[in-house]
Amino acid sequence: MLHRLIRDEGLTAAQAGRRLGVSHDAVRFVLQELPAPPAGAKSAKWERGATVRRARAALPRDKFARFYLDEYRTLKWIAKHVDVNEEAIKVLVREYGMSREGKATRWRQIDLGWLRDQRAAGRTCRELAEETGFSLGMISYLGRRHDMPGQRPARKA
Repeated sequence: MLHRLIRDEGLTAAQAGRRLGVSHDAVRFVLQELPAPPAGAKSAKWERGATVRRARAALPRDKFARFYLDEYRTLKWIAKHVDVNEEAIKVLVREYGMSREGKATRWRQIDLGWLRDQRAAGRTCRELAEETGFSLGMISYLGRRHDMPGQRPARKA
């Protein structure tokens, strides 16, 4: 019970002593003489073998490729999506032999001709960002970088 108080509730020896009605010296003595039992197994989310098996079952190669290569999802997003840790997802990346070449390759996945037409038609960067799943900053950046038509926000003086 003492170990649980300190571990789960984050109490100091003095706080645990007050709660139990004993001195903090008594709490320290018990902690020294009777160390905490080994922690139970980590949560299922962190058990490496089981986690990798769950990730593999939830993400067959084609589904993983769609998230990782086509939609350019982050490892963190993929891990959260299937309720495993990022380390399990990194194992899948290695097992499936996948890599994303180059730096900042996601912007290459958008058709710049389409983007130019949409901007010329007066659609806002915000609308295009919501439709494509890109960030507002990325759509704005692509517009500036490729000198696309459209109204740019006024700069503050």
